[in-house]
Amino acid sequence: MGTTRKELIHPSFGTSLAIVIFLFGLLTIQVIQLGSPDIHLTLIFACAFATVVLMAQGMRWKRIEEGVIHGCKIATIPMLILMFIGMLIPSWIASGTIPALMYYGLKMISPSMFLFTAALICSIASIATGSSYTTGATFGVAFMGISMGLGIPAEMAAGAVISGAIIGDKLSPISDSTNLAAGVTETPLF
Repeated sequence: MGTTRKELIHPSFGTSLAIVIFLFGLLTIQVIQLGSPDIHLTLIFACAFATVVLMAQGMRWKRIEEGVIHGCKIATIPMLILMFIGMLIPSWIASGTIPALMYYGLKMISPSMFLFTAALICSIASIATGSSYTTGATFGVAFMGISMGLGIPAEMAAGAVISGAIIGDKLSPISDSTNLAAGVTETPLF
């Protein structure tokens, strides 16, 4: 019974919308002024703005802090997945995996089966890694090189790579976006 009425205040839809509009406004200004935003600084300003607005409406710091901790807890698994993806891409490039894929792809894939093969391999790779970004940055680069060697239009090759990567990413149980969606909604993934 020690909880006061002010501690149970939830932000209204209008307050939440104002915070999102503030963040969007900062991003827009940075893109127009700088060409590319420094997202870290933008997020710090948006967090400070949200804190000031919420405290002005009577929300206690303890409640705001609990919300921040809860949000970080939800996003931990997707952040770890993205970190591992960030390590995988340069290791494949440095170890020669991408050039090897191009070499063997040019020898083994016929031009008539290239688009199907690219989409199939990219979907399998993105199911295995859980990331369409990783697939695009590794297999996608290799397949774009192979398409040039086989005389396949780059637009069609890119379409096959992206289609396969997105399909696999959405089917993978270790996908960052799938885990984030389940975490935010607090729903078991399986």
